[in-house]
Amino acid sequence: MPRIFDNIGFFTDCRHVNKREVNGFPLDLETLTADQCESIQLLAKELSQSMADNSEFRRMRFSHDTLEVQCIIPKHSKAIIDQVDQFLARHFGFTDEELDFIINYDIKYRMGRHGAEEAESEEA
Repeated sequence: MPRIFDNIGFFTDCRHVNKREVNGFPLDLETLTADQCESIQLLAKELSQSMADNSEFRRMRFSHDTLEVQCIIPKHSKAIIDQVDQFLARHFGFTDEELDFIINYDIKYRMGRHGAEEAESEEA
């Protein structure tokens, strides 16, 4: 597997994405063709909209206050996330095997047992 992140110095818990991770992602938009830029921008808009549409607002009650937070549930946007992964795999020159690993590496944990079974049946 290409080690594109080896020298970036990411420090994340893989749950929260900070500005440094976004800015440090090794995708130079200047190297993309106009069609590639248009494709990734469209995917980004679709993904943002899907995540917003599928998010849930949850209320957290504390002894002195109440806080409402918007929870993003990425598994509901998996089809679009897979399209982004496919775009990036082509850009970085990943093999089909590497792309398959990325898309399916922990599907049973991200989507739950039922989601993993659905993904397996779709592949058959």
